[in-house]
Amino acid sequence: MGLRGGSVFLDGEDISGKRPEDIVRRGLSLVPEGRQIFSGLSVIENLTLGLTGRRDKHGEKGALERVHDLFPVLTTHRDHQAGMLSGGQQQQLAIARALVADPRVLLLDEPSLGLSPTVVKDVFDRLIAIAESGTAVVIVEQRAHLVTRLAERTHVLRAGKLQATLTKEDAADEAKLTAAYFGNSGE
Repeated sequence: MGLRGGSVFLDGEDISGKRPEDIVRRGLSLVPEGRQIFSGLSVIENLTLGLTGRRDKHGEKGALERVHDLFPVLTTHRDHQAGMLSGGQQQQLAIARALVADPRVLLLDEPSLGLSPTVVKDVFDRLIAIAESGTAVVIVEQRAHLVTRLAERTHVLRAGKLQATLTKEDAADEAKLTAAYFGNSGE
């Protein structure tokens, strides 16, 4: 569908059109759909690339320790080529690479894509821990039921247009979530 218009604001500043490294320095990190890790590089090399946009250059070692605590499998596979990891491990690496930049806002696009239900649950459990640590987590996800236990608010989009904004309680109610998506017409 591609971007048709609008703006993105972070802390009251329009960051639309800014260079990616400037956006990261302002505190927003993206975990793109399909992970987009550097498959020919090792796990540690991928994580090191994530450090380049850090706002605080003094905390790099601590940032790496935090993501290794959150995703211990990355420590085990530290020197392995990223492309040889399983899909779930690659998703953990993509999230960790975004986290080492020390974002205030972590944006994830379809983090469950291509993952088994067990791995999805594990990834979302870690996203809850990230949110509880104080990082704002914004998730774009077609499988809405996955985000309802994490989200304080759920914005329901249909064909690129905002249909509704639901509270945590309303989003957890499948009937209300479905009604928000389809509206009163029951399409």
